[in-house]
Amino acid sequence: MAWPTMSDYQETIQNPNTCFLDHELKNGTPILSNLGLPKPIAGGFACVYQMICGPHNYAVRCFLTKQLDLEKRYKIISDYLRQINLPYMVGFEFISQGISVNGQWFPILKMEWINGEPLNIYLEKNLHKPQKLEALASNFKALIDDLRKYSIAHGDLQHENIIVSNEQLKLIDYDGLYVPGLETIPSNEYGHRNYQHPSRSEKDFGPNLDNFSAWIIYTSIYALRVNPKLWDQFQAGDGSIIFRKEDFLDPNQSLAFKLFEQSRLLPLQSLAKQLRIFLSFNDLARIPIIDAIIVAESNLPNISPHGLPAWLQDSYFLKTILINNQEPLSEGSSFNLDFLKINIPKSVNLILGPILIGTWVLGMTYLSITAFSINSIFLNIPILFSISFGLSSILGLWLKKLLNPNNDELQKCILKDSSVPGIGPQLILSLNKAGITTAADILNIHIVKNDLNPTKVVLIEVSGKGIIRIDGIGPVKARALLEWKNLMESNLKKPILLQTLQRNAIAKYKQHRNLLQKEIKQLKLEFAKRLQ
Repeated sequence: MAWPTMSDYQETIQNPNTCFLDHELKNGTPILSNLGLPKPIAGGFACVYQMICGPHNYAVRCFLTKQLDLEKRYKIISDYLRQINLPYMVGFEFISQGISVNGQWFPILKMEWINGEPLNIYLEKNLHKPQKLEALASNFKALIDDLRKYSIAHGDLQHENIIVSNEQLKLIDYDGLYVPGLETIPSNEYGHRNYQHPSRSEKDFGPNLDNFSAWIIYTSIYALRVNPKLWDQFQAGDGSIIFRKEDFLDPNQSLAFKLFEQSRLLPLQSLAKQLRIFLSFNDLARIPIIDAIIVAESNLPNISPHGLPAWLQDSYFLKTILINNQEPLSEGSSFNLDFLKINIPKSVNLILGPILIGTWVLGMTYLSITAFSINSIFLNIPILFSISFGLSSILGLWLKKLLNPNNDELQKCILKDSSVPGIGPQLILSLNKAGITTAADILNIHIVKNDLNPTKVVLIEVSGKGIIRIDGIGPVKARALLEWKNLMESNLKKPILLQTLQRNAIAKYKQHRNLLQKEIKQLKLEFAKRLQ
């Protein structure tokens, strides 16, 4: 039996009263194109027509190819979605004798029509509204969390299948959907090439299916939120947002990976590095969900842009450099600078702090002397202090070299047998193979709960490798590993005398600080005059 083409369906739907058995569709009217014909929305396996049926609008999905177990698949999906009633999903009805084409009956899917915009259109319209894109990223992450909670994977997460309706997200096109009960029914859908892992194959069908594409979409939203110009730079639109299949096949030649990994925004760097690591996996189940890794920007402080110069308003760079998601690995009288990965004794900090603030204030004066209130500077010293580190990269490198030999010393703390209680030769070998040979290789350890399994999962953040999971390392061994790293670090942080070179450098900066303090005082007077 020959399957109808899109032209066949288009011609047939011109007469809904005779082609449909469903009462609502029989009395409905199709939306027409400029040519006066039913307007199709083409897809890989089906074409969709919008039907106006009194107060209701429906999407009629007409299949272009014969698919095995089609009715069984949609029955399992329908029954499961009806039980859990997720707000992201759209109601539908599978009708086996749905539409008559040339005297033969073919199945259709009658779905609720969602008024809204595909993700790519919504992004383009809101490129310069970072608050909306921030909310979008948050909503998308919530959607992914809920899908995973109920062991669902869409199978073809991409811009055309995500609809933004009244600022809420809806998913359409369930041809590749996975729900519990479909394990024995293979999928016919491999997803959009610009959103799927290159290693995806027919055997990849389960609750982990969306993990890679979710990271791609989340990273794209984040990147556009901090830099709207990327939309034009990567010619985003119909085929993709930012990434394309070619980026996945050869990340070393990818402009997107190059730009993101060299970005001054640490979260964007981190996201790109994680994607590169994920691309090295042949087993897609190893790719974690977004929720399984602490995304750097998830705890951004709520900073009001009021009083900031125009170039900093709505700037997420300002927010990004204030991130402090991790507990410091050591305790004691030091100020932990996660941004630079260095530790400065408080005595030195008290000397250098005002210098950094003064340097930043002088720069701001020339950039926006009329728009920046001197009062806001001195009322927000903690914020300005953090900003100063982000902008004073040269001084930061000097500080790192001068005052933080600890990382080099940590590299001498070798992980070997009997180093860590409970971690024997076999696990030591596994850790070494994963790139963990010294205390310096361990940046942090995250213990997360997998919604599908009550067993907690340990993710180790490894220097130069990203976040990895090692079989055999559970929460108890992870804590022992971190305690060993902390012990090595605290031993290296015992008080030592500053070298003559360091003392001379600090004396030099004391003089510089005094000069800056005088200039700041003068600037304050000038600001006060301008604000009168």
